[in-house]
Amino acid sequence: MVSKSLCIRRIFSATLAMTAIGAMTTRTNAQTVTPFFSSFASGENPSFGTLLYDPTANAGSGALIGTTGYGGANGNGDVFSSTLTGHITTLYSFSALTGSLNGDGANPIGGVINYGGNYYGTTQNGGTGGFGDIYEYNTTSHSLTDLYNFTTSSNPMGELAVDKNGVLFGTASNGGAFYNGYLFSYATGTSTFSDLYDLGTGVSDGVSPQAGVAVVNNTNGSTTIYGTTISGGTGGSGQVYAYNTLTGYQDVYDFGSIINDGSGPTGGLVIDGTGNIFGTTNGGGAYSGGTVFEISNTDTYSQLYSVNDIGAGGTGTDGYNPVGTLVDMNGTLVGVNESGAAGYGDIFTLTPTYNPLLPYNYADIFSFNGGSTGGVPLTGVTALNSYAFAGTNVIGGDNAVGVLFVITPEPGSLSTMAMGTLAVFGIGFARRRRLRR
Repeated sequence: MVSKSLCIRRIFSATLAMTAIGAMTTRTNAQTVTPFFSSFASGENPSFGTLLYDPTANAGSGALIGTTGYGGANGNGDVFSSTLTGHITTLYSFSALTGSLNGDGANPIGGVINYGGNYYGTTQNGGTGGFGDIYEYNTTSHSLTDLYNFTTSSNPMGELAVDKNGVLFGTASNGGAFYNGYLFSYATGTSTFSDLYDLGTGVSDGVSPQAGVAVVNNTNGSTTIYGTTISGGTGGSGQVYAYNTLTGYQDVYDFGSIINDGSGPTGGLVIDGTGNIFGTTNGGGAYSGGTVFEISNTDTYSQLYSVNDIGAGGTGTDGYNPVGTLVDMNGTLVGVNESGAAGYGDIFTLTPTYNPLLPYNYADIFSFNGGSTGGVPLTGVTALNSYAFAGTNVIGGDNAVGVLFVITPEPGSLSTMAMGTLAVFGIGFARRRRLRR
């Protein structure tokens, strides 16, 4: 378990402080918005999965790949592709259910990842076991293969992650020996599924993982995955955990251990190039609106920012209730709040400063209006390059049922594409490498 002393320690260089995204944080909602819309079919209900940006799709023009939890040809969701100019195409619709069963799964709540040019994901329901499955979408044949069917109450929600050997890692939000969820792997080379660890085995374990995991390839040949649970742990308010394929499960940090350290981390984790872990909590903190935190590569917990908004009981106008996984864009952290000054959520940045007493500057760079720009983002944004990013909202747009947005801060434009209502809570995934074993 890491040290629980609150530590403010990071001083960043001028190079990081002057990145394009860093300069953008001096602006607060100053962007001119000219939205355009591309509507999903009625009832499509996009999932809460983080969008995947595939720069090789569309003959190298790039595409955003996502999932819908419902809708599609059979009402059980689909995998879709969107160009960066808003043309949306259904890649695959999950088949109809007979009772609770089908051959390819139903209701994908997480998004997809790209491995070897194909897309991999999970469904929450359906499959031959009725409790979801792991699937592969082949981008050449445009076909979907059911790789593994969960046969006990599992209901995976977060995105998968993959190591250098082609082993997929993920979490089940339910099931396991103690019905608290579990960590699993699936080896694509041998088609082997493994229940790695049942949460609740240890008395201090977190419970109910809803986010995906961050995968790190260690120099000794092992793999470590890092993730969050929304509850449990010694403080009862959730946990950051690690699982190493050689040494097993480790309780990394328990929320509720010190005053105002946040509660309920619903998103995944992002890890920078030196092994520091960053994440958010949906609640808690000094103003009850959530927090942004860091666990350093020396295992020290730091609260980088306590979100302050009058709507959550504070005094400021930050927005509140961070959700999804942060994005690390040249040292600046980009995230979303599901609620904001206008009541519909916002996008924020946390930019490094020169001040060791206040190491990050918080800025609300765009507040959603609930109408043309949509509102209530429930997953983190996806980086398209060093300064532009995309994401989804669950309300608003031309059909009042949500939008997919693309923000390019340099020219100050916001593009939105109408989406369907989301109905099931889920969260994001994590990426980059971890140096600590």
